[in-house]
Amino acid sequence: MKIAVFGGSFNPLHNGHAMLADTVIKDLGYDKVLFVPTFIPPHKKINADVSPEKRLKMLELFCRTNGGGHFEVEPCEIERGGVSYTVDTIEYLNKKYSKVLEGKLAFIMGDEVASEFDKWKQPERIVELADLIITHRIKDDSASHPDFAVTESVNNTPLGDYKGDFNVCFDEKAFKYPCTFLKEAVLPVSSSDIRKRIIEGRSFKYLIPAEIYTYIEKNDLYRHFDKENRKCKKMNYEAKIEEIRAYTEAHVKKSRYEHSERVASMCSLLCSHYGLDAEKGYLAGIGHDMCKDMDDEKVTKTAAKDGLPILEIEKNKPSLLHGRAAAILMKEKFGINDSDILEAVAFHTSGKLGMCDLTKCLFLADKIEPGRPQSTEEYRNRYLTLSLDEMTACIIMENYDYVLNKKGYVLYPETERLVEYYKKFIK
Repeated sequence: MKIAVFGGSFNPLHNGHAMLADTVIKDLGYDKVLFVPTFIPPHKKINADVSPEKRLKMLELFCRTNGGGHFEVEPCEIERGGVSYTVDTIEYLNKKYSKVLEGKLAFIMGDEVASEFDKWKQPERIVELADLIITHRIKDDSASHPDFAVTESVNNTPLGDYKGDFNVCFDEKAFKYPCTFLKEAVLPVSSSDIRKRIIEGRSFKYLIPAEIYTYIEKNDLYRHFDKENRKCKKMNYEAKIEEIRAYTEAHVKKSRYEHSERVASMCSLLCSHYGLDAEKGYLAGIGHDMCKDMDDEKVTKTAAKDGLPILEIEKNKPSLLHGRAAAILMKEKFGINDSDILEAVAFHTSGKLGMCDLTKCLFLADKIEPGRPQSTEEYRNRYLTLSLDEMTACIIMENYDYVLNKKGYVLYPETERLVEYYKKFIK
């Protein structure tokens, strides 16, 4: 089987990406294109408030109904966490597909990226393991709507000595590595232009696959901008945090409120450490236990509004529904519509498969905040040397042992599944 690897942030995937993948299949004779969404790119900061899990979901929706079986999502970089280096991915995929791979893998990139290929980690090793397919890209015309404040908020920011997309011209003759160069340009579409169009309320529907358009609309992605104030439109976190802080303090016992403050601070710290929004982390933390002291009937009635079933374990101990109830309260009473915040609050006790990074951070913060007996500074610092997924795995296993063996409690079925999933992250 001839396999090509197509990496990128895919933030979001657009018709130019789709056309390029289809060209590799039809014109170059490859059997499969693996779409590999990056977790944290080494050469740029992704300037859009969409989690890796949502980018992965969009790709899954696309590959499910396009490509005639030739397109497939490979989640290895998101599962691995940390900075996503292509050389690590190519080495991993060579091993994974060694029994079916015909010849070498191919690695697809645009010429605007190839122009700085020498700056990548171990480019010689990449070329040793994979054939390079380079395509010519035309810069999009987003400058025809020159709103520089919007542009600044949606464009990716080059890091280190990288100059960034289209700021370095590709010289095919000077490129020192063997490659297949597709001279016919792919569509002049870019993810940053699509994000800009969404913010400005302009048409973008026919620049992206239908499945991705529906997902963006349903989840209200890429719209955090206020044209009048010429800056990114964000919730007034400071005011909202104070509202939720006051409510929590008034509705839970003193020790629970103090725990909530510590969790908020720890979640904020973890978010900063792992490149997430610290204010979101603090807001989720300060309100995560706001319903912990609700009576059983009210917490059950409130939680049931999310439409999920009430599990047997929750029927036997309704206080376990306090996270789901708090997420409902945040949405209905405090106007919080951010899906990551609501997910984090709802599942901070049990966790869930496929949870977003903010959910992981709140789950961890609840378990390792400084008020916990085991949570010494040395203990926390040791865990902070790990990737987010490695840390999540370790804390899940630690909590599993405590809840099951030391306390003798019954585990959530979802937590049982998490234990099995995260075993692979334990070194």
